Amino acid sequence: MSCRASSPVVSAAHVEVFAQDRVVAVPAGIGVAPPLRRDGAYVRGGSCVYPLHTLEPTGLVLLGPGSTRTLGEFFELWGQPLGPRVLAGFPAPRGGHVAVYIDGVAWRADPGAAPLSPHAQVTVEVGPRVPPHANYVFPSLALAQ
Repeated sequence: MSCRASSPVVSAAHVEVFAQDRVVAVPAGIGVAPPLRRDGAYVRGGSCVYPLHTLEPTGLVLLGPGSTRTLGEFFELWGQPLGPRVLAGFPAPRGGHVAVYIDGVAWRADPGAAPLSPHAQVTVEVGPRVPPHANYVFPSLALAQ
């Protein structure tokens, strides 16, 4: 995945993160290289963008053209660990694991391999279970760019 001056947005996924009974905010600017141009909590651009990036702190992940991206790629761009027993620095409790839900359905494989498909509602959690949202109302992509 390469960083380019611009990356056309063809779709979006929504990612929610919960760890140890806390909401973990998915920040604006993931997948956007500094220096970031900001407008309040929103990122309006940077020196380049990856085909997987966020511009607002809502968990809306913009997807560029090409192959399906993964949750692992997203967390790598974010600079946060993701594995079967760790989520963004939060370890799984004894006997627990990181759980991923896609559109409300449990993903049974490696969390990092979970696809970020167009219009997918992805919930990632560790610790006490949080009932995942099965859907998300996506904004117009014209508004998200």
